[in-house]
Amino acid sequence: MASIGKFCSLVFLAIALVGCDGNRECSNNNPILNANEIGSTAYNIELVRLINTTDEGAMDYYFESYTKDASGEYITVRAQGEDFCAPSIFLVTEWTGIENIRSTSGKGYVGAELEDFSFTINGDSEPIQLVFSSVSGIFD
Repeated sequence: MASIGKFCSLVFLAIALVGCDGNRECSNNNPILNANEIGSTAYNIELVRLINTTDEGAMDYYFESYTKDASGEYITVRAQGEDFCAPSIFLVTEWTGIENIRSTSGKGYVGAELEDFSFTINGDSEPIQLVFSSVSGIFD
């Protein structure tokens, strides 16, 4: 009987741990984001508007991928607020805080939360680019 109790306790603990995962379900009903290509000027402007109008405590950022091409190195990050969830492409020129993502080409980091994620906007380019600035930590 004691082993059944331990088993049930482990099952409930596992359910609680899965239920506490900060990686919330991703859904988006924003017509501007849905109608435009990820990384386009219209998409990036709408995303920045959504981020700026969402309470900072309600925003989460999750790493999705790393890419490199002739124009630079990029990370794709899922920005998730109360009413939206949107993958976003960020140019990376400064790797402080995410050096391991670069050295592993992102392998092993998919889904990791980027704590205190911040970025700037390069409005001198077309499309307008989002540029990674910093994180305080990476949590798997």
